[in-house]
Amino acid sequence: MLAEQAGLEDAETWRSWLDAPGGQLGVGAVVVGALVVDLVLPVPSSIVMTLSGGLLGLVPGALANIVGSMGASWLGFGLARLLGRGAFVRWVGADHEAVERWFSRYGPWALVLSRAVPMLTEVVSCLAGLHRMSWIRFTWLSLAGTVPVSIVYAWAGASGATSLWIPVVVAFALPAAGYGVAVWVRSRS
Repeated sequence: MLAEQAGLEDAETWRSWLDAPGGQLGVGAVVVGALVVDLVLPVPSSIVMTLSGGLLGLVPGALANIVGSMGASWLGFGLARLLGRGAFVRWVGADHEAVERWFSRYGPWALVLSRAVPMLTEVVSCLAGLHRMSWIRFTWLSLAGTVPVSIVYAWAGASGATSLWIPVVVAFALPAAGYGVAVWVRSRS
């Protein structure tokens, strides 16, 4: 509703923004902002990320997607650390113990693979903050999942893909393969 009121559903609005001085930077900022706000509002991140590629092109679109997605991830991680377990329990509800056990078991995998799953990304980022995962480890694992997803969606938008099926599969497969290689390399050491 907010997007409609602001005229963001109209392609001409976006074109006029892009044609204005500094327009590409402004559109990139809107993309970043929408992805960060996704932490608390139901923003259709896959659509925003695809639109980013369509409007900005592959590389600028992917960069905006990465910055926005990581911004939301860091914000969720930091807020969970700051607000603590009590806030998380109130947010998740009665199932919080099952969710926490699940994260204890699958935390690194969950961080990498959740990047393409709406709403799961935010929950997993918060769980990592609650479990006191280091900022560096959290950042690297989040980037391992965020970068491929961001590039694939930007590519889908830049290339005018008519179906998101292939980008979604690739967005899951690339992080899973990368994490699998990392686990294999670590087990060989």
